[in-house]
Amino acid sequence: MKIGQLACFVGVLGISGCSGKVDIGVSVDGGSGGMPSAGMSSGAGLPGVGGAPASGGMSSAGGGEADGGGGAPVGPFYCGNQVVMDGDIPFASPAVVAARIEKFLFVQKTMPGLRDGIPTVTTREWAGDYAISLLTNDASAPLATAGMVAFIDNWWPGVSDKLTWANYFTLTPGKLSDLFTSPGTAPNGAGLLTDGSIYTDDDISLRGVALRTRLYCTQVPPPPPNMSHLPEPAPGVSHREQLEQSTNAAACRACHSLFDGLGFSVQNFANDGSFRTTDNGAPIDTSGQFIAPPGSPLVFADLHDLAAQLGQDCSVATCVTQKMQETAIVNASLPPDRFSPDVLNSVAYQFALSGYDLRTLVRALVQSNAFLKP
Repeated sequence: MKIGQLACFVGVLGISGCSGKVDIGVSVDGGSGGMPSAGMSSGAGLPGVGGAPASGGMSSAGGGEADGGGGAPVGPFYCGNQVVMDGDIPFASPAVVAARIEKFLFVQKTMPGLRDGIPTVTTREWAGDYAISLLTNDASAPLATAGMVAFIDNWWPGVSDKLTWANYFTLTPGKLSDLFTSPGTAPNGAGLLTDGSIYTDDDISLRGVALRTRLYCTQVPPPPPNMSHLPEPAPGVSHREQLEQSTNAAACRACHSLFDGLGFSVQNFANDGSFRTTDNGAPIDTSGQFIAPPGSPLVFADLHDLAAQLGQDCSVATCVTQKMQETAIVNASLPPDRFSPDVLNSVAYQFALSGYDLRTLVRALVQSNAFLKP
């Protein structure tokens, strides 16, 4: 075990350490999102997320952008609530939209020869169907995998097995949960949570920060430059026990409660990816909790329990949606401000309502006004 668990982020953000100033939300611009408005939900009203099914719903060919009707707040965690659509707008021509979808999925390449039966007028249903056909057709799916590899690279920097996860969008139909619960290449692994990019450092806090940054599209401030490292614990004392004792002060917990729990979950994995059950002579405990967006504790029994919960987490789904939108902007050469927060909420809502089906995420994105407008 590497010496140097980060002891405490006291003073990272000024007065009272981190208290009251920590970004725990999803930011649509990659920066600090802050706390969501009152009334936002991370999963209420969604099938399988602890609430009754949302009323109304959306069809795959429905209209318009989300406007948060009825006075409901529109914010980063809105995908758990009904989204009101505001009607159609003029769309780009089918040829332009088809090329845009191809560039999104094939990474800036167009394939006009694949456009079988292109319509005379662009509709949402056709755009969605065309994207899905490119993802699932035997001839085009290997090409479309490139776009999903670009998404994985954007969402999970440094990922070592990107093709495995990209394939869940193409010939292997998958859900968000598959990206966290499939073993991957790690023994007893939990998908991307145990990818080699996470345990390159054996520091519990740094692992937790790496996971939180990827899962929730948030940035955790670095420790101050004069931060000291903890010495190796006494024999029989785990690094987790030492870290918990050292960060017990309220000023420390304000920050460490955001990410240390995530770091605890992957402590069975050494830097080289090997599986271990003890740490410094003490049994490893991978249970824990952390403050998850939009501000409630997420409690888990072990890594695999955590993985299952993350696969049904609206806040994670919103981050995934944001990263997919960013990928579409780059791959299809779209204006960087094309997707508004309302579009993000609308697409994330449809993704969540589908049971977090990965192909539905792609369909919802290409059917949005932001993608279809001239």
